[in-house]
Amino acid sequence: MLYSIGLFILDTEKEVLLLASSNEVVSSHSRVSQLLSILADAYPKTVSKNELTQKLWPDNDVTEWALSRQISQLRQILSSIDSNTAYIKTVHTKGFKLEVEPKVIDNLDTKNDAPPLS
Repeated sequence: MLYSIGLFILDTEKEVLLLASSNEVVSSHSRVSQLLSILADAYPKTVSKNELTQKLWPDNDVTEWALSRQISQLRQILSSIDSNTAYIKTVHTKGFKLEVEPKVIDNLDTKNDAPPLS
């Protein structure tokens, strides 16, 4: 599945995050892509920390620190390109939610969104 999320495109099959304007790979870390995919699937709902850790590490018992590290890494990747947008919100004592509405797209052809030339 392909999601358009702000300035980015998330390819859930290839587990990569792309810059929408150029289709350049921004991140190929599978865990980062999985995390963003879980948040996009749940939009606009908050995903609990427990649910995130169970989905990201189904066979391992990990601490909350591991999840915090993944959230931090994802935020750094997103803000390094779009520092004006807060993509992920921490919902105190509950979990995290995606703040930018994800849109399912058919393909990586970003020219479809461009205005027609006159």
